[in-house]
Amino acid sequence: RGRFHRHNDTNAANGTDTTTNGFTIPGDNATIPHVRPAPKPTFITVLRHLVLTQAPNILLIIVLAGIMGRHEGWGWWKSVYYAFITTTTVGLGDVAPASQAARLFAVFFIPLSVAILGEILSIVGGFLITNAAHKAEH
Repeated sequence: RGRFHRHNDTNAANGTDTTTNGFTIPGDNATIPHVRPAPKPTFITVLRHLVLTQAPNILLIIVLAGIMGRHEGWGWWKSVYYAFITTTTVGLGDVAPASQAARLFAVFFIPLSVAILGEILSIVGGFLITNAAHKAEH
């Protein structure tokens, strides 16, 4: 809700607002309604969320790596290996695009795949932090 919250406090005689622009400052005896805390996320709910929201992104990475691999003459598993090594930014250098067109393709593929992995890791990290906070409360 933030630091300030909306508070309906009108003067019954003339219907004017008696607070500062319709907002009250915390500590001025304003009542804040009870807000029920969010339920603790379970591993299954987070996994379901990851699968539903990130499966298209993971599929996109694999398909783009497959396109690059086909252009470079790599097999399917070598393309998936390239996608994994590149997305995780390990970059061993044992599989790298050789043609100019594939290198140009990699300029767009690498940042996209790293951003997708960052989004996935942020979801997992959020679950771990929320889970630790729930454990600390109880």
